[in-house]
Amino acid sequence: MSKLQTHETTVEAMDYLAKRNIPQLFEALMGALIVHKPDDHIDFLMKSLEKYKNSKQSLAWNSFIERENNLNNTSAPKTKQQLKRDSIPQNKREEKPKNQDRPSSSKSNKDIKNILKGKPIIFVGGGPGSGKRTQCEQMVTKYGFTHLSAGDLIRAAAKDSSTEKGRYFNEAMSQGKLISTEDILGLIKDAIYETADKASGFLIDGFPRRIEQGIQFEQDVAPCDVLIYFDVPDEIMTKRLVKRGETSDRIDDNEETIKKRLVTFHQETQPILGYYGKQGKLITIIANRKPDEIFEDVSYELKKLVKTQPVVPPRDPQLDKLKNKKIIFVVGGPGSGKGTQCERIVQRYGYTHLSTGDLLRAAVESKTERGEQLNALMKEGKLVPMEVVLDLLKENMIKNADKSKGFLIDGYPREIAQAKKFEQLIASCNLVLYINASDATMTKRLLHRAQTSGRIDDNEETIKKRIKTFHKETIPVLDYYEKQNKLEEIDSESEPDNVFNQVREILDKLT
Repeated sequence: MSKLQTHETTVEAMDYLAKRNIPQLFEALMGALIVHKPDDHIDFLMKSLEKYKNSKQSLAWNSFIERENNLNNTSAPKTKQQLKRDSIPQNKREEKPKNQDRPSSSKSNKDIKNILKGKPIIFVGGGPGSGKRTQCEQMVTKYGFTHLSAGDLIRAAAKDSSTEKGRYFNEAMSQGKLISTEDILGLIKDAIYETADKASGFLIDGFPRRIEQGIQFEQDVAPCDVLIYFDVPDEIMTKRLVKRGETSDRIDDNEETIKKRLVTFHQETQPILGYYGKQGKLITIIANRKPDEIFEDVSYELKKLVKTQPVVPPRDPQLDKLKNKKIIFVVGGPGSGKGTQCERIVQRYGYTHLSTGDLLRAAVESKTERGEQLNALMKEGKLVPMEVVLDLLKENMIKNADKSKGFLIDGYPREIAQAKKFEQLIASCNLVLYINASDATMTKRLLHRAQTSGRIDDNEETIKKRIKTFHKETIPVLDYYEKQNKLEEIDSESEPDNVFNQVREILDKLT
């Protein structure tokens, strides 16, 4: 099925749900279950649906909530807000602090609405492990949007204990209180006001989590332009999070907790998707694919919304040092012998060898602020943002430019999007050397290395997985450079000396 067909099918599905008020139906049923807590929930649901089917009344949030006929009960019916509040445990309620205790935003609604004119507001939705943060990073890079995460804003505010706002949020989080909609909106408004001058638009994720929060945002800030929802099957999100849990040390990255988180996520999200779908503002992106393929669909959708040209960062004048310096990407699978060939190229031609893996490890060991951030990302099993890797490459290329005749870069690019970003922000490569060995040869070499290396990933099962991943990642990149006539393939089945003779023949022509 083509991307266009997939998109049309998704739109038809969302239209089907919206026309039949299915999200509202689920919200009404869920609200009734929370309020009544019936012993036989199946029987309760069946009777509720039968009642709705035979009723001529329109569907409302409280269609299945009834007060008991009690002669002694003379109190007025509870409002929707009261019923929702009663269904939340006392210690988890969204408390409304006294006005003098709450840190207020200094920005008026009128100010916010004025500075947002012409700047799109995009809500971003997706379950845990859906990859929405990666897509947000790419949208920021391409379009110059400012990315605001409600969770990040709350955590950042709570860290600053020197301010009234910081102490308030710190206390709320430490006591397990839910942060009120008003307070979250205050943080978002302040962040919008502070970044509006340099932002071409805003990506907001983690908000809204309920329909009433979306309505409040529209009243206090502005209506959103679209909600982009990254749709990934639960099975795949679970698999991603479990894999992350192998290295993240996060206590909630286990299969049982993940399943509970996904149930909660769907309960919260379905009404919101229905609400924005009914307004024609919902964009659903099928996101169980490669990041660059997903972003192609995102870019296609945003063409209708973003009128300005993509933002191109200003060129760093220090990059002039790289003029006339040869840049060679070295590609090869595990056990292909590319490390040996890189050493020989450095010795003969005076190139600087830059391995992205080595650069990242060195950055972590430096104990700088960036190093600490990278260390935290790696511990949580998260991918290092492409921009960080590019910054490390650029810094080291500039630092070594005066004493180097050129650069050998291995471990980058792994995707076409990375290749294009390198060309945009640093320079175009002159050559791609593909050190090619058969899977059998690479496996044999790695198993031989395992006898002395002590590396836990040098076992046959893991080696096969690594080689399979390498091919899956590399083929599109090789095709990309072959079309530009920049790809040179080296047969590395033989001894290192014979392999280097092939390399010399190519590099002698280049230099």
